[in-house]
Amino acid sequence: MRNQLSHYNPLHRTFWSKESHASRSYRVNKLLAWGRLQSRKQLNFDQYPNGGVAWVHPSVLHVPEKWNGYAYWMGINAYPQTDGSYENPYFFFSQDGVAWHSPAGMKQPLYEVLDHTVHNSDAELILVPDRSKMYYLNRAVLEGGGSRLELSESTDGISWTGPTTVFPGPFPDLLSPTVCEHEGFYYLFAPAVRWNEGEERAFQKLNVWRSCQLASGWEHVNSIATGPLGNIWHAEVRKTKDRFIVLALCGDLQGGTLQFGTFLNPYSTHMNRETYMVDRSLFNYKSSFVVNGNHLEVFAGFKGVGLGQDTLWRITRKTLKLGTVLKKL
Repeated sequence: MRNQLSHYNPLHRTFWSKESHASRSYRVNKLLAWGRLQSRKQLNFDQYPNGGVAWVHPSVLHVPEKWNGYAYWMGINAYPQTDGSYENPYFFFSQDGVAWHSPAGMKQPLYEVLDHTVHNSDAELILVPDRSKMYYLNRAVLEGGGSRLELSESTDGISWTGPTTVFPGPFPDLLSPTVCEHEGFYYLFAPAVRWNEGEERAFQKLNVWRSCQLASGWEHVNSIATGPLGNIWHAEVRKTKDRFIVLALCGDLQGGTLQFGTFLNPYSTHMNRETYMVDRSLFNYKSSFVVNGNHLEVFAGFKGVGLGQDTLWRITRKTLKLGTVLKKL
């Protein structure tokens, strides 16, 4: 009993007499991850796919003058028990950015996996400049490798068209594509592009495509060096008055730090030399953000340890002063 007590850890209320160092490290990291999650403001959803509350890949739009009666809109994927069969496109609205609801009369999810698809991922919402339509861009991971980008549209947030193929795939294989309108064109930004089978992802490039319409006609026009952000696994790009802001997950599939960077326009060669660290935790994942008056609202993806049935997947909100962030950048 004395030998067992010498290995007793009050944090876990268990004995480590026969537990490996790797197992102990996993327990500690899991506790740290839970602590980070509890320190953030968690979001609430009215859907519980497969009985879980696990959500990933948020894309949030804030419309101050409201669209169809509501100020916040979100596209997102469910991920209960880290099961890709549930990782389908969901759509929610909110008045306060915390409590999220399904539009009345809308079927959730928008659709499930289509033919030759392993799972869906990486939601992106796009509101056209005249606000007549909202688009939902979905990344479908294909059975043979690579991915396909699909686009659905709605005028009311309730009825959606079936998905139209935008990038047929399997290559280039784009991660977390985001779209901005700029000077009469749409620009699609995507990090960590894999151009061919067997090729490594370009983690230190943010690739850029341009088109005059969302459903077709995309041409590759630039690759922006990530510079001080380093390796980017997921990213979201938003346009402000004088620059483009990128919120980057600097890490890999296991998670990483969350940082802001900037570049001047879609044809920039590199990002700014300065970054703003949103969170130094290594438990971040694909995130979204909106500009709301003098603040940035970050809808941060949270990822627990590992990639298993008990891995935590949550979306939290953190508010930052816009001036503080831009001054640093």
